[in-house]
Amino acid sequence: MHVSRNVAAPRHLSPLSLAGCLVVVLLVSSSLFAVERTSLGEAPKNPRAAVATDIASRRTAWVGMAGSRFAAYVDGEAGPKFDEIVSVGGSSFSPNIKLAAETGFAYVGRRSDQYYVVTPDGMGEAYPAAPRQLELSADGRTTVFTIRTDASQPGQTLMINGKAALDGGRVDELRVSNTGRYVACRFIPDETDAASETFGKLRGVIFDGGDKVAEYRLPGSMEMIAFAEDDSHYAYVEQVLSLVEVEHNGKKGHQQVLTYRVVRDGEPGPDYPAVLRLEMSPDGERLAYFVSKDEQQLRFATHLVVDGKEIELKSTLSMPQYGKGPWHFFSDDLAHFAYMAQVGKGQTFVVDGRSGFEYQSVANFTFSPDGKRFAYTAMQGGKAYVIVDDEESDGYRQITTPPAFTADGSHCVYVAQDDGGEHHVVVDDKTVARYGHFRKLVFSPAGSRFAVLGYADNINSIYLDGKTIDLDKGMNAMGMAFSPDGKRFAYITNHYTSQHNSQLVVDGQKWPVYQGGQETTPIFSPDGSDIAYLAVHHLVLNGEKCPGERNLVLAGHNQPPTWTFTDDGHLQYYTVEDGQFYRYRIKGKGGAATAAQAKDTAEPAKQTASQPVKKSDEPASPAKEKPAYVDPEQEAKETVKQAEEAAEKKKKDADDEAADEINKASKGRSGA
Repeated sequence: MHVSRNVAAPRHLSPLSLAGCLVVVLLVSSSLFAVERTSLGEAPKNPRAAVATDIASRRTAWVGMAGSRFAAYVDGEAGPKFDEIVSVGGSSFSPNIKLAAETGFAYVGRRSDQYYVVTPDGMGEAYPAAPRQLELSADGRTTVFTIRTDASQPGQTLMINGKAALDGGRVDELRVSNTGRYVACRFIPDETDAASETFGKLRGVIFDGGDKVAEYRLPGSMEMIAFAEDDSHYAYVEQVLSLVEVEHNGKKGHQQVLTYRVVRDGEPGPDYPAVLRLEMSPDGERLAYFVSKDEQQLRFATHLVVDGKEIELKSTLSMPQYGKGPWHFFSDDLAHFAYMAQVGKGQTFVVDGRSGFEYQSVANFTFSPDGKRFAYTAMQGGKAYVIVDDEESDGYRQITTPPAFTADGSHCVYVAQDDGGEHHVVVDDKTVARYGHFRKLVFSPAGSRFAVLGYADNINSIYLDGKTIDLDKGMNAMGMAFSPDGKRFAYITNHYTSQHNSQLVVDGQKWPVYQGGQETTPIFSPDGSDIAYLAVHHLVLNGEKCPGERNLVLAGHNQPPTWTFTDDGHLQYYTVEDGQFYRYRIKGKGGAATAAQAKDTAEPAKQTASQPVKKSDEPASPAKEKPAYVDPEQEAKETVKQAEEAAEKKKKDADDEAADEINKASKGRSGA
């Protein structure tokens, strides 16, 4: 394995041999970051599948060469050697390694015609066919997959942490709880199963610590199952087949009847003709679900059951049997609930059993994070309204973005368009900015701050913290982002006439312009001191191009990016250069400008009144301050140029002085 590093010092190369590894130190006169490049061997055939990232834990892993074989490198440690690291993601662009939490991982390796699952506990036993449906618990401690013990037979075996838990049929729709205590699946037994009369051909099976605790007749899908976040409770919906006595034409007999019930921690609740949705609070202490008591209208809820108490709905509610529809809502803690009801000829939302005003239609309901406030949109008489805590807004042509609450629930934000086509940014029912065209609304990670991008008077501007930031004429903003703590704000701009140029602006400070701009969002390091973004042709850190970035390995469709900041603040990414696979780790030296620099180079900001201020058509004057970045090569060239100019000036001054002396001497001789 080969490693090279860039550190600040006079420019020269110094190869050092250290413990059998070749370490090349590239010393640079000035740099905004230190670079470590590690050779991972020959480039894999499919680099996209060779890199895995976990955004939550900021971990990466890769598949590389280990001699003539392949190995998975997780957190820098090489695993066993294999002929192949097998894809388990169902796509050629899916990563071959699964990561979870701080230490969890799993992947499948092949040696000849034998397959193995590798986890932090080591390499498991050999299988004749490749394991499928590989899943990890959120804490990374439980690994679940299915295998065919006999490659010639269709039956599957469910494996939990390397031990067989279920076989004799088809296993799919795996569910793994956060801590991995519970594992659930849909099971279709083979024809020889004797229990089919009791459990049916379609079953749900739940395991607790690898031991089966429930097997039940499944109502179609595994959607109707819930776990507490700490796995202290579980609940599911089961189908019940009963024989009831009936009388027809004076003759008594029996008829099969299907009903449904909710089972919580092994304790069954009452039977209903239909159970339509199941919700559990994060702590598992509260349970809520909709039911139908009308045997003729099984898709229409008639009651809401909360903690075992039935609440009759004010109107029947059409609901999908599985999944979540736009008609019913719970606060995060299940302390509050709302549903859409038909009243008269219109609709309303019923919140905690209390009806609101009647409208022609209602939609976009939301609770504040603490559940104490609510908002939704409504249509009446050709006008659109936002209702916040039963208070109605002004009428608009349309609501451009649905209402959203800040993290503490103290502010409600939305964007609406008036009859003249102007878009209003509304905070707590007051217009704080107006735009001819609305483009984007972004909240900080904690939801305490937000930014709005819009266009008015031929200029794009951003509304942030009660002020507007005017962009230069002809400039458009793309991705906007807040730092993890919400204290810093960044966005990327490009020019309408030159879409392939991009410039990063951080806290008002402009970084260099690069070719290859695209719709991308900048990413901050964990502590917010460094920032990176991806242009089409460049990966940029703190305004400076990263080495090797033209050969960057990009992620497949709908996959996490292959470049990310690690917990220790390094920007980590992978490249393929001249047929070799490399990993780069770059440590930024703080991309934050000083307060004075940020103030000097900030975009012009002003307080925004309810009426927009006419913006000048003149482009902003270019900043004359020293750039916030330093190009080492350019700086070196400037230093040499300045030295040459100084030497030339010194020589010229000396020549002029010598000429003056000659002239003086000549005049002296003439006078004599």
